[in-house]
Amino acid sequence: MRINKYPEIPNVSKFLKSGSENSSSKWRTQINQTQLVSQASTILLQRHPKLWPSLLKPLQISSNFTPSLFHQILNRIRTQPKLCYDFFNWARKNLDFKPDIGARCELTRILFGSELSELAAPKCRLSEYIPCFEFCDRMLLQQRNNELRLAWCFYASMIRDGVLGNHCMWSVVAKILYKDGKFERIGGILKVGVYSGDMFDLMIDGYSRRGDFGAALDYLHQSTGKGIEPSFSTYSSILDGACRYNDEEVIENVLSCMVEKGHILKAHASEYDFIIKKLCGVGKTFAMDLFFKRACDENAELEHATYECMFMALLCEDPSLRISNLLVDIIRRGVVSISPAKELSSYVRKLCAERQWREAEELLDLVLDQEWSPDPQCCGSFVRRYCSTRQIDRAILLHNKLEELKGTLATDTYNILVAALLRGRRSEEAIKVFDYMKRCKTVDSESFALMIRGLCEEKEMRMAMKLHDEMLELGLKPDQRTYKRLITGFR
Repeated sequence: MRINKYPEIPNVSKFLKSGSENSSSKWRTQINQTQLVSQASTILLQRHPKLWPSLLKPLQISSNFTPSLFHQILNRIRTQPKLCYDFFNWARKNLDFKPDIGARCELTRILFGSELSELAAPKCRLSEYIPCFEFCDRMLLQQRNNELRLAWCFYASMIRDGVLGNHCMWSVVAKILYKDGKFERIGGILKVGVYSGDMFDLMIDGYSRRGDFGAALDYLHQSTGKGIEPSFSTYSSILDGACRYNDEEVIENVLSCMVEKGHILKAHASEYDFIIKKLCGVGKTFAMDLFFKRACDENAELEHATYECMFMALLCEDPSLRISNLLVDIIRRGVVSISPAKELSSYVRKLCAERQWREAEELLDLVLDQEWSPDPQCCGSFVRRYCSTRQIDRAILLHNKLEELKGTLATDTYNILVAALLRGRRSEEAIKVFDYMKRCKTVDSESFALMIRGLCEEKEMRMAMKLHDEMLELGLKPDQRTYKRLITGFR
């Protein structure tokens, strides 16, 4: 396979300079770095490792090969785990690359996600990089980020390297077991005499979520027997589970205990704000919903801050019809004074991923009506769907609303929209979208190529040539093969 001659790229160190550059210069620098990463990853994907030194030399990446540059290239080739592994070792040997913990973890994630997990073991020997007292923090961070396989990798590394476990480590292991859906195994830790309030809380919460209130109450009694006083969070776990399964008897018994222990006052209108906020704080949305419904039934007026607490707690939950309906209810009440666009965007993306399009579109419409600007990935899900199902008018309508809010889409999504418009002979709308892309600096080589081809087909040669010159001026010339096909349209 032939590799085309690459244009001369500025030294990598130029990409890392900071200063008061104007926006045009910054944009050009970003484009140059993107080209560097693209060219390097193309060589890695297409050529044998023996040829890498000679082909990469003109790009001058060896002069300042940083973990940041490594991460960007790795993201381009991550679909080929063995290649990632070979590149990692090659960079260490030939570029004097000293990988940080982030680079090692990223490679480990890729290898564990493939059939090459055995190659990850040597990369996980972390005792030479991380002081022993930091192991627990590292494991806890992976647990919070839902990177459970990597967390277990850290744990295995600790055992293999002879790091002695302490109470802190077992608490972290218990949290990982819980998040991994294996909370029953925490019982084994408790049986050997290692326990804490957090461990008992995890067991109680796990059984309550499952609806096994007998086991949950048994562990509650065990904890009190060891002198651990159950907290508000402990009781709210059982209450939340009882609300999930509509177990009225357990609900009333737990509420009585919470009142008796002083965790809540006897529920009446003046206390709903306090109770709902506390339940939101521990993420118990079923129990929160119980008190919200009681407040509505009694026509109790809740504070705006209470609604905002409810809103943010609901956005942390997995998508469901119950959650979506509650979110819609709160938004329509007009009581959310903050702009939770980021969190809402994440929730809507989850709805799209689960193909709950009706609920997702209802929420998106409400978000736009509130003049909250969703993130590019959120809106991109809808634009892609509309383009693939020939609902171009809806895609344009959504884009127009985004433009009013000064929002934007990702470049690849814009390219899909522009291509769909050009296929439908809607070149004027494509030009408007493309002009907005340029203002937002979201164009790339493919964007220009799409527009130039489309305009040539429409015999708009003057405009096509103007875009061609602009593309070259911005340094966005595509690879040689694509460029040759592109300029044939001018004949």
